[in-house]
Amino acid sequence: ILVEEKSGESKSEIRLSPIPSNDVNDPLRWSFKRKQLAHLCLFVYTLCTGSACTLVYSILIPIEKDTGIPLSTLNAGTGYFFLLLGWGGLFSQPMALMFGKRGVYLVSMIGSIACLAWNAYVSSEGEWIANKIIQGLFISPIEMLVETSIGDIFYAHERGFYIGIYAFVLFASNYFAPLVAGVSADKNNQVRRRF
Repeated sequence: ILVEEKSGESKSEIRLSPIPSNDVNDPLRWSFKRKQLAHLCLFVYTLCTGSACTLVYSILIPIEKDTGIPLSTLNAGTGYFFLLLGWGGLFSQPMALMFGKRGVYLVSMIGSIACLAWNAYVSSEGEWIANKIIQGLFISPIEMLVETSIGDIFYAHERGFYIGIYAFVLFASNYFAPLVAGVSADKNNQVRRRF
């Protein structure tokens, strides 16, 4: 029950759920500005990792031509990636509870950047599959940890808006990254044809 009506009075007040503690460091007691800054950090994390995991989908044919890895293996790598993206939460959630969310987010970003750099040097089928499995593990906090962080920072009556922003950014990053990569690859091919 989020709205509590007091008996005999026409006014109703919002019951805070969860109830904040007396600790000054409780995220529920943060100032509005600090909460928005924390949400902006979650927004940037979601945008960056969401874009990183879908960047290669529109350029699988050029990757096949450059590396000689069959398209079926490239697609299988995508399947393994999403499998580990889901199962990785079994590792990232307990790690976040044991060591803190900030460290997990930091390791996730560094690991995803390393996997993206490694992506450029992949030359065999096994290496591609290994890259996608490891990348799925590193990016897995995007699926569960962000919602948990929003739940830690905002009250129940505020969460809907911020979860909506998270969902929009997640889907938008997954949608626009392949478009940008495809346009970039197409322009690159046009430049090569001119020379």
